[in-house]
Amino acid sequence: MKVLTVHNTMQNQAKSTLTWLLAIAFGEAGKRTIVVDTDDQQTLFNYSTINPHIPKPFQVMTLPDYLEVRKNLRADIILFDTERDVTALKPDLAIAAFEASDFILVPTITDEKALVNMARVCQSLDTTFKLEAAFAKTNGAVKKADLKKSLLEPELNPKKHFATIFTRVDPNRSSSELAEIKRDARVYGCNPLNTHLSENSAVRETFNKGSLPKIEQASQLMAEAEAVMKEVSRYMQ
Repeated sequence: MKVLTVHNTMQNQAKSTLTWLLAIAFGEAGKRTIVVDTDDQQTLFNYSTINPHIPKPFQVMTLPDYLEVRKNLRADIILFDTERDVTALKPDLAIAAFEASDFILVPTITDEKALVNMARVCQSLDTTFKLEAAFAKTNGAVKKADLKKSLLEPELNPKKHFATIFTRVDPNRSSSELAEIKRDARVYGCNPLNTHLSENSAVRETFNKGSLPKIEQASQLMAEAEAVMKEVSRYMQ
């Protein structure tokens, strides 16, 4: 079983949309998929409940329900959709989700404010994984001097643990401009995926209003989600 967490501390970055699309992609690829909605707004769980007629090749659960039955779950992949304030307000939940994950995906749009926030999230994840590596290296006995040294050692930073993905990308945006943004992201250690999600107002309205239009009608976006799923799967092998 593999665990993928979709995380960002900023709203309107297409986090829930990405989680839903990836769940469809994994499910249609024959993977037993469970989505755990840990967001206080429960966007995905509520949407699933309001629209039971929409076919879903996966199961959506709230965090309490998941915690109650997790030992007996049979799944190929679990997707955690985190709430945006999880790091600030619920650090224990954040750390638990990160530690349980094989991979963390940070969705972000490409305006300046979102990119600055993306860099902060990536730096926070970078530090989290370095600390985890430092504790593992010393069996939990880490002195302050050793800890400071470990944070400065790039070899202790397993970049494969997280990456960022650009979402709501304007279809008319030039590939050279997007490539430049990705180069800037790498400078901040954000490790952008090769794939991205294009802008799609119909899909966004689905989660804003909790009603149709249908995601399955967005064929281009689903094709992109399938490409994202394949790229992420290579990281989690």
